[in-house]
Amino acid sequence: YNKKGKIVITYCKLLVLLTAVSTCNLFADVGFITVKTSLKPVNATASSSWKGINALKTINHSGLSAGLHDNNGNAATMWHSIASPKQTRAHAGTAAGPAWLKYDCGKPVHLSEISIWNHNQANLTDRGIKNCTVEYSVDGENWKTLKNKSRNYFTVPRGTGSPNMPASLTIDTAAVKARYVVLTAAGQ
Repeated sequence: YNKKGKIVITYCKLLVLLTAVSTCNLFADVGFITVKTSLKPVNATASSSWKGINALKTINHSGLSAGLHDNNGNAATMWHSIASPKQTRAHAGTAAGPAWLKYDCGKPVHLSEISIWNHNQANLTDRGIKNCTVEYSVDGENWKTLKNKSRNYFTVPRGTGSPNMPASLTIDTAAVKARYVVLTAAGQ
């Protein structure tokens, strides 16, 4: 965002938590009942990464405690894209954008929600994303866009810059079945 509220992508930083509806034991402390449970994707890749602060930061709970995110002074607990990225696609059939994250859950799962923590570095919350498309696929070839009412994108509120920030946005995915999820910074 710039001072007029328009997005200016210098680089993006995010932390993402996928939640699944499960009838099996995904973690040792989850029983064989239907529950919403954190789902740790097998892999996360990104359009680019800034100096070793890669997409894996978005799935390893870095900086996250009890659903609240820190405001680490050097933002080392979130993923960073490179400065002034060019538009690319995570996969043929997905939206193009200056920054994207692609998650592989290892197998198709029923996602119940996606929580996104926008960039939360104190005094630098303008480095986050404003709008993003959410696309998903069972096979990595055929992609669908998660709709936000009549729009093909979601607006991600700016981080607060405060410690212990709750998720900026939680998207109800209505238990879509997906193995792959792609979040792409959308054009403004």
